[in-house]
Amino acid sequence: MNRKEFFQEAWSGIFNTMKELALPILENKVEKFDHSIESLIKIKWVPLSVTIQSDFRGWKEVYLDNGHWVYLYYDGSQLKAFDKVCTSCRSLTVLWDHHKVIKCLLCEKSLSLETLEGNLTIEEMPVKEMNQFYSVGISV
Repeated sequence: MNRKEFFQEAWSGIFNTMKELALPILENKVEKFDHSIESLIKIKWVPLSVTIQSDFRGWKEVYLDNGHWVYLYYDGSQLKAFDKVCTSCRSLTVLWDHHKVIKCLLCEKSLSLETLEGNLTIEEMPVKEMNQFYSVGISV
């Protein structure tokens, strides 16, 4: 081994050691930062009472433990959550799966499930996965 190879190997070893030492510290700082951001914007994470099976695709209505109703949409790779309340009149909406539409019966607005287009607006909610369990972020 010549001098150049020795210094390259030594530098590589020092770099990998520093990386291994710094990674847990950085992950802890990121978790603390995420937690402080969530407390600033007042999001409470509520775990889903249902599990998402790998064969599930499409829309589902779910009642959360804190009293909120949400729609879940899973396309096989990403889970999305939507509030079940109409943003215009603040009443609960209805999922008509056979018509592939979400409809507000009070203000008669609707949203297509296939294209997510229509005159009904529902709020998308943040979703995070921890240890193969999902939680939905509720504004407090």
